[in-house]
Amino acid sequence: MDLKGLEDIKLNVRVVLAEREMTLKEILNLDVNSMIGFLNKANGIVPLYVNNIKIAEGYVVVDNNGNIGLRIVNVINNMNADADNRDNFADELVKLLSQTINGMIGVGFEFNKIKEKKKIKGLRYKIGKHEIVFSCEFATKISDMFIGGEGEELSECNDDVKDNLNEIVSVIVGSINHKNKNDEIEFVNPDGGTFECDEYFVYESNKVAFGLK
Repeated sequence: MDLKGLEDIKLNVRVVLAEREMTLKEILNLDVNSMIGFLNKANGIVPLYVNNIKIAEGYVVVDNNGNIGLRIVNVINNMNADADNRDNFADELVKLLSQTINGMIGVGFEFNKIKEKKKIKGLRYKIGKHEIVFSCEFATKISDMFIGGEGEELSECNDDVKDNLNEIVSVIVGSINHKNKNDEIEFVNPDGGTFECDEYFVYESNKVAFGLK
């Protein structure tokens, strides 16, 4: 396609340094000198969007004039690459979760993918370029399976569930990335929250298991 005639069109370019959810009460209490904390690392990789389409990733830098910039470390040439990679990652995650649960209790879950956006209350993890939100109910269920709990499905993740799930995710999900040693697991929201996912997976009569951002 010849784009020469379109080269002077201006497009919106933005970099997302960090984002989080806050309650209305927290927002109303903001004042001069208030500080809002984010879990993103100060020197971490951030995405670059053009007209809300992610095209690259890089590190934030400051030039000699004190202006901020972005040093690109990864260019996404194929606009469908993220979706393809996420599908492969989701397939591996579903397979590994089912196999592991089957090995623990003798019965593996079947997960069905729902390709639509949904807000999920639970615990959020980042594995390489992928983000997973395990629902509180599912997190509690698999935590109990591994640790020997009472099988309750909590709507809020208590501290024991969070600790247990962190260990379980480190073992289960970490093995997905055995070929890529650079893909580290990051507990993005260890205290839980509600997050919008691009797609999600259900089990046992359409109970939400987890979603992918």
